[in-house]
Amino acid sequence: MQFKNFVNYFKAGGSSVIDKLFSTAMFAFIFSNLTAAIGPTVDGIIVGIYYDIASVAAIGLTSFLLVGYRTIAATIISRGSHVIVSRLMGSGDKSGANSLFSLSIILSVSLSVLIAALSIIFAKYIAAFLGARGASVSLLVPAADYLIGYCIGLPFYTATVILSPYIQMDGNYKCVSASSLVMTIVDIIADLYVVLIMHGGLLEIGLATSAAHLAAFLVLISHFIFKTSSFKFSFKNINFSQISNILQSGAASGIVKLSNTFCGILINNLLASYAAVGAIAAYSVGNSVLKACFAFWLGSANTLMAFTSMFFGEEDKNALHDVQKIALRKGFKLTCISALIILIFADFFARLFLRNGDPATLSMARESVRFFALSMPFNVLIYCFQFYLIGSGRRAFANIYSFIIDFAIPVPVTLLIMLMLGYQGAWIAKPVINILLVFIAWRYINKQSGKDFNEKSLLLPKHFGFAPEQELCMDVDEMSDVMGASRLAIAFALENGFDRKHANIFSMAIEELAGNIVTYGFSDGKPHHIDIRMLAKDGGLILRFRDDCKHFDPVDKYKKELQFDDDLEGGFAIRMMMKLAKEINYTGMYGMNNLIIKV
Repeated sequence: MQFKNFVNYFKAGGSSVIDKLFSTAMFAFIFSNLTAAIGPTVDGIIVGIYYDIASVAAIGLTSFLLVGYRTIAATIISRGSHVIVSRLMGSGDKSGANSLFSLSIILSVSLSVLIAALSIIFAKYIAAFLGARGASVSLLVPAADYLIGYCIGLPFYTATVILSPYIQMDGNYKCVSASSLVMTIVDIIADLYVVLIMHGGLLEIGLATSAAHLAAFLVLISHFIFKTSSFKFSFKNINFSQISNILQSGAASGIVKLSNTFCGILINNLLASYAAVGAIAAYSVGNSVLKACFAFWLGSANTLMAFTSMFFGEEDKNALHDVQKIALRKGFKLTCISALIILIFADFFARLFLRNGDPATLSMARESVRFFALSMPFNVLIYCFQFYLIGSGRRAFANIYSFIIDFAIPVPVTLLIMLMLGYQGAWIAKPVINILLVFIAWRYINKQSGKDFNEKSLLLPKHFGFAPEQELCMDVDEMSDVMGASRLAIAFALENGFDRKHANIFSMAIEELAGNIVTYGFSDGKPHHIDIRMLAKDGGLILRFRDDCKHFDPVDKYKKELQFDDDLEGGFAIRMMMKLAKEINYTGMYGMNNLIIKV
């Protein structure tokens, strides 16, 4: 592949609706992902300011295990159910989506309670396993204390991770953002209370994070109490046979997180073998800074996965192409800006986490922060590729690549560089690892079938989508565009074998439906867009409207109007279309109204 083609891949273009709503959803996912990082990051900063280096190292020892806990209890189930539900909603199966919603809550909360209970009972044994033994035995009690305090709130954290994607599907991004904001404020206030008033230890710091997770959960649960949601929890109609499907769909995310856990535990144990508490603390600082920023590339990757699942359900090749470019472009912008800031202010971030650090430890921490920052831009490519694999249903390689991301490449590369350079190799290895991971993704894409890199990157199965002559895509940004779309619809219908009568009905229905959206949906004075897609398939027609206006389900309205056909004025073509329709589905996802009519 030529470099020119690679650069062209990232150029702007595509659907205005997707671009606008991707940005809105991405920032909501960023806030959602920050929920995972806020607790440990705030705790790390407060502990770094008011406690000693040993306390910073103790939290660092537990950090990778807590990632593993969150993965088992929340990430696998959340990502797996999210992928499946996005496809179900894309196809109009609301009942199946609600069943998955209820099942995911039951699974995750049950697992988190079990994990929390076992961790509290065996906290000291777990801390010793993590590296608090031998030369680092002084870390045993503080590490165990923090683990206990944090795990008490694990079920509430798990619930927030499970609920957030569903709330985002409902388009209530403010609720998710408010949840993260409340969690941050509560965590900071509670930590300061522990330090300045209670003069407590790491147990109380962990409990403060648990209180913050509870506060975030209460904010999210209000969405289902006070707002009409597409999702309702119920023990009825839960299909437990879907558990395996959820686990398979979420396996890739689980593998990468668990691999990261084992890799981190291994590196911490190696650093502990050097009898270098300062090195553990420095590595913890670099990792904490990375985790504080990971929401930028994971927000883009999460949104890409969600939209990919939906567009695969619609077999919309053009939308998949658009959303790939949008995800990478926006992810790169945010990540590169944050990486540059970290590189410039590395000393500030090192001192932020190690206020009481000695000069040698601070020097190592600055170096660690810089190398972690250098690795960040590559994460956009790595995780967008991984999450696209998940969303597109390529489970086998998604699982393999997930294992490669955080174990198969990082472990041997880190070990090799540490053998060559000493404990500094733990952070020097980060950019090297990411370069290798990008190369693997690039090689995989280039082995796919397709005429160029753009087509290969879509990873489409055979017979996916529609031939160009069977598909018509139209954009409507104002009323003047409606008539043009109507005329194109007539030509498309005639070219695909429909008679003049039906072609006219399709054309007038598009005119009336799009006109209604412009008249009522665009009336708030804000810029809006409509994507119209016509598909000729098996002698029938599929008509899809997608807009970014206020949530409105027209299906019930149109069905009721059919009962009073003779008494209504206007809307004749819409009623004729409804009579011809074999199936009508509406879904409101990520701030998009999606109406699908099959004739």
